[in-house]
Amino acid sequence: MPVREALIRLAQEDFLEMIPHVGAKVTKCSEKKLKEIHQIRIELEGAATRLLAQVITESDMKKLSALIDEGKDYLGYDRLQEYFAWNQRFHYTIAEMNPNRTLEEYIKSIWSRMHLVTGDGGVTSWRSEQSYAEHILWVDALRLRDPAEAERACRRHCSVAAESNLASFPAY
Repeated sequence: MPVREALIRLAQEDFLEMIPHVGAKVTKCSEKKLKEIHQIRIELEGAATRLLAQVITESDMKKLSALIDEGKDYLGYDRLQEYFAWNQRFHYTIAEMNPNRTLEEYIKSIWSRMHLVTGDGGVTSWRSEQSYAEHILWVDALRLRDPAEAERACRRHCSVAAESNLASFPAY
């Protein structure tokens, strides 16, 4: 995408302020904006999980189980960047497996917004093991093919992640 279009898009998403005859200035993200991003993320990922639980296949479950197994390799402070990447891949996989393509697009968009603020998807080093355990519960709920329980597991995980990000907000 040409630079001008990228700048316009960032301005539309409130990450840049376009100053006529001067240029662009990066805006600071407010705690309110980060909270709004997380509120949307919780709703979108909860909906995607609920929809997925209704149609999940054995093949999907095998893929999620393999992803969960892989995630344990990235626990620990010295593997934090790898855990960040794994965590995003996990969330994107859920989004991609859900049957609604527009919902997938919105989830990936909100993750992009979150990364612009947090830089890492919001998993702090002290939370990676807790986050991983929450992912296991999420997959276990999907395995039951119970839309309400799967959505609850997803929302619990995303809500705790939001609380963690907001508690660390001034450090961003």
